[in-house]
Amino acid sequence: MKINFEEIPEEGTLDVDFLENESEINKLLDEGNDGDFSFNSPAKGSFRLSKRGKTVFVSLHIEGLVRARCSQCLVDFEQKIDLSNDVSLFPEEGKEETKELDLTNEELEKNFYAGNSIDLAKLLCEEIVLYLPFNPRCSDNCKGLCPSCGKNLNEGKCNCTGRSKENPFSVLKGLKF
Repeated sequence: MKINFEEIPEEGTLDVDFLENESEINKLLDEGNDGDFSFNSPAKGSFRLSKRGKTVFVSLHIEGLVRARCSQCLVDFEQKIDLSNDVSLFPEEGKEETKELDLTNEELEKNFYAGNSIDLAKLLCEEIVLYLPFNPRCSDNCKGLCPSCGKNLNEGKCNCTGRSKENPFSVLKGLKF
C-alpha cells in the first residue's frame, strides 16, 4: 500500500479504502514487531490524504478483530479494534540526523516519508501497535493465575493452601558477612 506524493491533489483529498485478509495484515505486523497479537479477521479501513506544501495529512480508520493473550491469566481472547487517528507526515530530507540526543515530545510525534513514496502499510502497522494495550487483559475483572499452583482463578478457586511456606530466599538468612 504505497502512494506516490504526486497522486495527492493540491486541493482536496485522496481517499484510499482497503480490505486486507488476516494473513496479509499479520505478515505486515510481524515485520519488526514481536507483539503477542494477531488479526483474527480481515482488517478493513480507509485513509484520507491531503497535502499542504510537502507535508501530508492522513486521517485513518481501521476495524478488525485481534487475538491477544491476557497478561494476567495467559488465555487467548479476541479484542475488537475500531481505531481512528490523524497523522502528519513530513519529508525525510527535512529530518535532522539525530545521534544520541534526547528527543522532545514534538519530535517523537513526527512521522516521515522518503522521496515521493508514502508507505501506508507501515503507517497502519505503527498505529495498530500504538493502539493495542501493552498488557492486554481478557476482562477488567480478570483474577489471573494462582501464584502457588498456577491455576486460572477465572475458572474457579484452586485447592492449594496458598503461598508456599518455604521462602526461596530463606537460604540467605543463614549467610554471614
